This record gives sequence, C-alpha cells and structure tokens, in this order.
Amino acid sequence: MNTFTTLLDIRNDIGDKINATRLDNWTERLHIGSEYNRLSRAIEAYLGIDKITAHDMPETLEQLKEWYSESEGLAGIFNEAVREHGIPVTLIDETIAA
Repeated sequence: MNTFTTLLDIRNDIGDKINATRLDNWTERLHIGSEYNRLSRAIEAYLGIDKITAHDMPETLEQLKEWYSESEGLAGIFNEAVREHGIPVTLIDETIAA
C-alpha cells in the first residue's frame, strides 16, 4: 500500500467516525472534523496541489450550524439538538434555510 492510499484510508476512517458521532456529542464531532481537515491538508501537500476546502468538515459551532443550514431538511434536526443538548449556538432560521 502506498502513502497516498494509506492517507486516504485513514481520512475515510475519520469520516466514518464523524458520521457515527451524533450531535449530542458535538465537541467530539468538531474535534474529529478538525482531524479530517488536517489529513485533507496532508493529502493535498503530498499531491502538491492547492488547498481545497469545499469538502472540509466543520471545526467550529458556526461552521456546524452553516453545514446543517445548507442541507435541506437538516435545519430542524440541528435546532432540535441545540435545544435538547444545550449546544451554545443560535438556532437556524428554518424559513430561510437551504
């Protein structure tokens, strides 16, 4: 297995962790997102390509909020989690989401 494939496999494993981490554990989700993004930068550096952030994972609450507001139908899920788990961020305005 070459270095590139190894880096991709590790990043994909981290992506799976993100998907398995629910919003009730939002701090861990943001931490894992940061790891994913760092690995993306390592892959880009290895390939010698420009930084591409279009598919980065959220690393802050505001980025997490924005990510959920851009996906149709997820604003309500995010808002429910904010209320239920006391996530310290404002609710998404569902009248203008997505």
